[in-house]
Amino acid sequence: MNAWKPPRTGDGSAACTRGALLSRASARPVERTRLALSQSGWRVYPSNNCRLLGKAASMFSDILRRYALKGVALCALTLLATACAGDGEPETAPTDPEASATTSVSSEPVTEPSPTSDPDAWRRQFSSSQLKAYEAALRRWQSYEARAEPIWAKGEYTPAAELLFKEFFPNPIWRQYQEELKTYEAYNVKIEGIPKVYWAKAATISEAGDAVTIRECIDYRATTTTQNDEPTEPVAARQQPVLREVTLNRPEGYDWLIYAINKTPGAGGKKDKSCEPLA
Repeated sequence: MNAWKPPRTGDGSAACTRGALLSRASARPVERTRLALSQSGWRVYPSNNCRLLGKAASMFSDILRRYALKGVALCALTLLATACAGDGEPETAPTDPEASATTSVSSEPVTEPSPTSDPDAWRRQFSSSQLKAYEAALRRWQSYEARAEPIWAKGEYTPAAELLFKEFFPNPIWRQYQEELKTYEAYNVKIEGIPKVYWAKAATISEAGDAVTIRECIDYRATTTTQNDEPTEPVAARQQPVLREVTLNRPEGYDWLIYAINKTPGAGGKKDKSCEPLA
């Protein structure tokens, strides 16, 4: 399925008036948010005679696509993949965060093979030191999700939110999420809850144990996205468990930082990929 495209004003679709859009100066953060939201499986519009639509596209990747919005405003759900702070702070060189986000995405899922009878069989391909690195990275990721949930549920920028982004993400990703949160606030978009995690395992672990990619089987039905306090329409492909991959690096002198969150790992980063929960 082709990626969703905004309706043109005057073509009979529920498009927003020019006055409902952000100014040109705000267009870039709006576009980043539109991408991030659409990749989570939701579609939203600003108020002023706009209606909520469900989404035909999903996936996350390069949250920085720059184009001005016209006729529509965003799409809803998801956060993730931002950075850590200040002068001398680590930058995003170790990995290319969300590098596949610029490609169009489809809501048609790809199926993950059923898990083996031994859910821990994957551990045998890594050393004990690598597994320790994985466990530390997983705890760090889980900590971020738990601490960030109230921020996205409130949907408002605060200095405390900025500090959290700086703590968990490298520069300049945390700045992108700061702007994204401000755009959520402008459009009254809120995301409550955390996806249910059925299982998690290491997809890759560097030999030195300083880079880990976590693969999770999650269920977005545990979350709720609203705009103007009204639920948005979820994408059909996410009404089942799907895969998510999270990449963390540990730069020298820093704790684990989140460099990428890939919500559509299927078909080279273009589709949701369904998965089987473990019993």
